[in-house]
Amino acid sequence: MRSVRRQLHVPASPEAVWAVIRDFDSYETLYVGATRFDPIVSDDGGERYEVRLRVGSSAVGGSILVTVDDAPKVLAWVSDSGVAQEGRWILTPAEGGTDVVVEFGYQLVGGLGSRLVERLAATIISRQLWATLHQVRHRARFGMGTGAQA
Repeated sequence: MRSVRRQLHVPASPEAVWAVIRDFDSYETLYVGATRFDPIVSDDGGERYEVRLRVGSSAVGGSILVTVDDAPKVLAWVSDSGVAQEGRWILTPAEGGTDVVVEFGYQLVGGLGSRLVERLAATIISRQLWATLHQVRHRARFGMGTGAQA
């Protein structure tokens, strides 16, 4: 599985950052490259979402299941259909705010061609994660997350 990891210091409390990253209703505008982020009704009580991300000219994704929801520290997910993916947000209190890490791992099915596409996609995904972190920083600083205080 190929992984991309980005980190940024956000001058806001972990609670304010958490309010932003936990607001899945706003992910289509928060997560740069997201074209779909819809809740799925689940019989087993798991929190699932149908996700599509634009990577280059393709929209890829599937459904994801939230696996860790430890406010305001870690939010993690794995795919349960579609493109194999996993990711997590990690929030660490730091002087003057919060250190925010986002990790995203993915794997395409196939041979050598898939490995090449994974490498090319890593550059795009890295840029998208970096831009998303800047969105998080802006929204957390100005109290734009659900339940966030200005």
